[in-house]
Amino acid sequence: FQEVRSGRDVELPFTFTEMVGKSAKDLLPEYISTDLLKNIKLVLQGKLIQPIQYHLSTDNFSNHYEVRISNFINKQVIVLVRNINQIKKAELDLENLSELQNILMNIASKYINLNLAEIEFSINQSLAEIGRFVNADRAYIFDYDFNEENTSNTFEWCN
Repeated sequence: FQEVRSGRDVELPFTFTEMVGKSAKDLLPEYISTDLLKNIKLVLQGKLIQPIQYHLSTDNFSNHYEVRISNFINKQVIVLVRNINQIKKAELDLENLSELQNILMNIASKYINLNLAEIEFSINQSLAEIGRFVNADRAYIFDYDFNEENTSNTFEWCN
């Protein structure tokens, strides 16, 4: 790296002064530096590349990054790196929401034509599905009697 600049506070596992004068191989894990250098060569050959995403973690540091490489002048490139932790979290949240929606739709469709004799078994199965999805040790259904002000544990699933 000949020069390092930051437009805002960027959380990196090393300081800017530690980066100047070092190569990607000096600073990054081999799987990242190899991919980065391969893509830099492609850009220098005039090829367009897609942004690269990678995860970098150390003992007390873990971030997701997106890297964009552009041709500059005199066989130099500009490498733009941005933290994409929020994007990755949003993607994961969306995947989890979609999975939960699928579980709930499958559960709901089971009950449409269910025989009365199978209801208790199906409720226990449903508790298990939801419990596993949220990594719970237990899931319960309680029946609350508002007049008597008491509860009854009517269904329970234990992992």
